[in-house]
Amino acid sequence: MTHRTSEQAFAAAASGMVHARPVGDILSRLVKDCVEVTGAGAVAILVLDEHERLGLLASSLAAATHLELLQAQDTQGPCVDVISSGRHQSATGSDEMVRRWSSVGAAISEAGFTAVDAYPMSWRGRVLGGLNVFQDGPRPDDDGTGLVCQAFADVATIVLLHSTDIPADEMTDRVHRATAARDLVEQAKGVLSELHSLDIEQAALRLEELAASQQITTADAAQSVVDQARTRRG
Repeated sequence: MTHRTSEQAFAAAASGMVHARPVGDILSRLVKDCVEVTGAGAVAILVLDEHERLGLLASSLAAATHLELLQAQDTQGPCVDVISSGRHQSATGSDEMVRRWSSVGAAISEAGFTAVDAYPMSWRGRVLGGLNVFQDGPRPDDDGTGLVCQAFADVATIVLLHSTDIPADEMTDRVHRATAARDLVEQAKGVLSELHSLDIEQAALRLEELAASQQITTADAAQSVVDQARTRRG
């Protein structure tokens, strides 16, 4: 099987922007590509919304989704630190993760991850969020891995903003719309999981299949699933 390269991943993201694909769909593919390129266990993105609250934007794995939401709830963790400092954060081993991030660090370890890195998503001096890379094996010895991960964070930032010149209010509005679409997708996965006795990963695949079969966006497919569930309950 051919291993996906960072060049292919970035080309796919650029193509998505050129063809006006939804931000959530592009970023969902990007975090999965980051996992494949770097060999990480999982990759996820947290961003600040218009109220300066953390929100999940994309995640490659259900376990990472839980950890990102826990960081947002507890306002501590590698992504919280990377946003506040604007600098790369890193921790290896359960002891260091627990020492730095208490219950969040413990949760990362209990999920089977041995190390975590967070890379800033910055735009002209303003930190919008962070890309978390969770390792479930030995940390890569290659120094170039960090550069590649930061490049993924930079591409994610470009995808999120789409433009070189936008006012601050439009910037926060784009973040809000992207996180709202992500919340809808998560809600739809929960509905599919309950209806069809699927785990969250299987529900995510089912949602992607629905979107592909109907030739619509993942967010539109999610809206349809949620609307149908409301109709049945009503």
